Amino acid sequence: MVTIKPSKLVKGDLIGIISPAGPAYGEKKTILSQGIQYLENCGYKIKSGNHYLNEYGYLAGSDEQRLQDLHNMFSDKKVKAVFCTRGGYGSGRLLDKIDYDLIKNNPKIIVGYSDITALQLAIFAQTGLVSLSGPMPAIELGKPMDSLTEASLWNALHGHPVHDINLDDPPIKIIKPGRCKGRLIGGCLSIFVNLLGTPFIPNMNNAVLLLEEIGENWYKIDRNLTHLKNAGILKKINGLILGDFVNCSSGNGNSLEFEQILNDLLEQYDIPIVANVPYGHGISKFTMPLGCQIEIDTSTKKIHFLEAAVKQ
Repeated sequence: MVTIKPSKLVKGDLIGIISPAGPAYGEKKTILSQGIQYLENCGYKIKSGNHYLNEYGYLAGSDEQRLQDLHNMFSDKKVKAVFCTRGGYGSGRLLDKIDYDLIKNNPKIIVGYSDITALQLAIFAQTGLVSLSGPMPAIELGKPMDSLTEASLWNALHGHPVHDINLDDPPIKIIKPGRCKGRLIGGCLSIFVNLLGTPFIPNMNNAVLLLEEIGENWYKIDRNLTHLKNAGILKKINGLILGDFVNCSSGNGNSLEFEQILNDLLEQYDIPIVANVPYGHGISKFTMPLGCQIEIDTSTKKIHFLEAAVKQ
């Protein structure tokens, strides 16, 4: 696939704010306001979607309203980046309605993670537009961020060299040694699995798969990884990066430990596998360039980003 890269962000640029998934209700609405203020304090102009504060049950407005905000941001030539307010649920309901030609012809930076995984992977599968799996206004940007999270985000947005991830830094673990290169594809495990069998999953041949999760019992993590195995995904990829698995637990019953699940399911695959990488729903996180080439090399103890996600 030929990839498309948006232009880098420059101070004074216009940033669009949309809610393609869940609503920013309660405390999250205050955090969202603070997150937007943070972007303004950093020197950017803001254009909020017409429906970004809507509440329709567990959705931030109807499908038509959320889709309209998405299309409006990509139609506006002045908007240079689109930040999704939060995850939750709802992005998947938009995928068969999106005007992918509009997005392909007007490439912009897209930032988000969690449920936004569905939107990012579908757009990449349909258009080749890379995106940034990173912090969102109603979650991290509206609170004090740790230095890694903040620096990684702005390095990615500005097209600066992305620092290697040092595999010697705790709590990162090398599960299986090796060296590989490939296109970084992934995000939230449960969202990724739900895209299998649809036109919205990217080509996974020779990819490096990136996965994280929140709030699931370990048997559900096992189920989803088993589904990836049975679907043939694990045979196709060159490497696997596991991020944070936040608030995942045994529930009220007997359970296997995460490392035992990995050993059981991944032992047969001769690919490098690293775990506990700061990415996903944890407090500290790297912003990951989905669709870009990376390298895992456990001999040098590095994950190396081979290209930027934006054009200079």
